Amino acid sequence: MSGARERGPSRLRILAIPFTLAALALGLATSLAATSRTHVGDDPTEEWREGPVRYIITRAEDVEFKSLTAEEDRRAFIENFWRRRDPSPDTPGNEYRAEFWKRVRDANSQFGKDNPRPGWRSDMGKIFILFGPPDEIRRNEVQEGSRGTIIWTYRNSPKIGGFSTEAGPNTVIAFAQDSTMEYRLTAEPTKLASVWEGLPNPQPPMGQFKLFEIQRQQLMEAYKKRIGLTDPLIREAGGPAFESPLGLTMILGRLQQPPKEWTLRGEVNTRQFFGALPFRARADFFKTTGRETQTLFNVAIRSTSVTFRETPKGGKPLIRVFARLLDSTATAPATPAGAEIEFAPAPGNETVGLDDDLIFQAHARLPPGSYVARITVLDEVSGRTGNSDTPFTAPDFTTPGLTISTVALASALDPVPQQGAGSASPFVIGTLQIIPRLGQEFTTSQDLAFYYQVYGATPDPATSQPRLDVAYIFLAPDGEKLKEVARLAFEGQSSEAHGYSLPLENWPPGEYVLRIEVTDAVTPQKADRDVIFRVTKPS
Repeated sequence: MSGARERGPSRLRILAIPFTLAALALGLATSLAATSRTHVGDDPTEEWREGPVRYIITRAEDVEFKSLTAEEDRRAFIENFWRRRDPSPDTPGNEYRAEFWKRVRDANSQFGKDNPRPGWRSDMGKIFILFGPPDEIRRNEVQEGSRGTIIWTYRNSPKIGGFSTEAGPNTVIAFAQDSTMEYRLTAEPTKLASVWEGLPNPQPPMGQFKLFEIQRQQLMEAYKKRIGLTDPLIREAGGPAFESPLGLTMILGRLQQPPKEWTLRGEVNTRQFFGALPFRARADFFKTTGRETQTLFNVAIRSTSVTFRETPKGGKPLIRVFARLLDSTATAPATPAGAEIEFAPAPGNETVGLDDDLIFQAHARLPPGSYVARITVLDEVSGRTGNSDTPFTAPDFTTPGLTISTVALASALDPVPQQGAGSASPFVIGTLQIIPRLGQEFTTSQDLAFYYQVYGATPDPATSQPRLDVAYIFLAPDGEKLKEVARLAFEGQSSEAHGYSLPLENWPPGEYVLRIEVTDAVTPQKADRDVIFRVTKPS
């Protein structure tokens, strides 16, 4: 890790967790017996998924790969796996793939010495692979009565292959040697590095003040735990003074979740050729009455990007959007009958304002699994087009347990006439017409509108209907933590479909998190979803 240097304290953000929780959050608890057969590289063997790629493979991809039995199928899957993550598909190489395997080699070289496991399997190796080398290192190799500690600092938001890890700038990560002399990720480096950790107190209080001293130590430990006082080494490195280990566990665990396919590139990028028409895309997923997943494809095009045809009633956009749904290798149709779909324009497209979005939607019922949507946008007035191959995974909503569908942000939620309710028309779900919003920014003159569904609730024996307690919790950044700023609660809800619209008129500009918590009042099941949105003043 050349180039990293020591530094003095400054105000930084801490992302560190105790090892006992880290093993759960990071998936590091694997037996040493498996080391000899764990695969490193891209050979199409069954063990490929057990190698370093397990840090970035999505759950749906892992399930799909395990189902493959033929070597040629595994080879095609691996190539498609890396193609999805290529930040510059029009260039000859794949920067993500090259950077990933370089970090694996570097991790083995730097953290595999004197270690029974390869370096990439260590805590330091995983963080190195995901975040890259730190900008600064603070070492405290040996103190009396203590093993070594190392604290890494990332001044800029860590990235891999051009994709942000969403850790944010000024991230501090702490490691300490445990009794095996291996460096472990921890929120308490001083405690973990102590040679007496896990052993009885080597020198208990003695003398006439023994009882007083024992009580004082117990009170101090209880006070630190109650207020969430962080480790002194973390505070010295500029980390926050107060945060619970569990809170830090959740933060770091979320940061290391593999990205969803539709967010591997923040927006759908068009091919870079003359006359390209840029657009954005999103997929929303809902359960059907069968085993298939209802998939809604949404496309947004800025009105300033298209040419309007003059008519006696003013300018009118003439846009066609269509897509071909392919298998995960993008070499065959998604279904034996083929999957050509054409998008319908949203109501109101013809009266859209300057620099507003033109919205289009199509839907398809697909078996759970991984696919590629080959989307084409055509401006029939100017002749310009935009194209994109976008990977996505249709989730399986048939698994047992309480689950929540996609939370679809919307520009408008309106009831539909009874005769149109429940139809398979674009923009209609159940009894609502939903105009999707492909963005997370709202002005104070708009409403925050969203829609979602709940699955797997146990019917109440008294009514034969679900009984759900729903809470909408709004959080805002407060220093290093999120602070609750508003809460709405609805008890005893019998509907599994939920649409809500909240005026933002008096909301201060800034970023917020909407946390949807659903509790099955009949059983102890719970489910939640987080949605990030931003409030700005009208321009």
